[in-house]
Amino acid sequence: MPRARMRSRNLLRYSSYCSTHRGRLLRQGDIDQRSVTKTELASYQRLVQARIERNPASPAWDRLDDAWLQIVGHAKGILAAEKLGRAGVRHKRIAAREVVTVADAVPAREVVVCTLAMFVDGAAQVSVGRRLPNTAGHVRRLTDANAAHYFDAIANKSKRVYRDPRRGAAKVFGGWLAGALGGPGVIIDFPRRKVAGIIP
Repeated sequence: MPRARMRSRNLLRYSSYCSTHRGRLLRQGDIDQRSVTKTELASYQRLVQARIERNPASPAWDRLDDAWLQIVGHAKGILAAEKLGRAGVRHKRIAAREVVTVADAVPAREVVVCTLAMFVDGAAQVSVGRRLPNTAGHVRRLTDANAAHYFDAIANKSKRVYRDPRRGAAKVFGGWLAGALGGPGVIIDFPRRKVAGIIP
């Protein structure tokens, strides 16, 4: 990538990558990782929702909701400590603000379904040798609070863009989601993939 490894005029600071590859690094964790589209994610969200509807009385769903609420509680604790003047890790504070922003606008179950869908997709991608998608990025996109709009004069219409947090904060946010909801997300599609012969 001779053109990518240059100092891009589009960036406020010097970078080893052009704006396109730097954006992939921030959102996906790797410059060669293709983004998971909203349409692709929707199919996995429908799969997760179907599992919930097939067994709505299962206590697992409420436990997963509680797992997300525990992340929210942890994030609020970090922000409360910041207000008291206690020292902390900057990436964790930024991630905590992102969590609270999502929690204030999006129901817990919607966050859970989105996160489980991302890990179902991630398991499928790993099975064919691709990297895991950016779970935190899609969870952040559940609320318009993380979106901005600009007017495209060429297309003559308003377009939506999402502000990307620092890479370290995104990794912290994703790590919290993986720790609380990653395991169920990986195994929730196990029966279907077993029948289809995708896994031995």
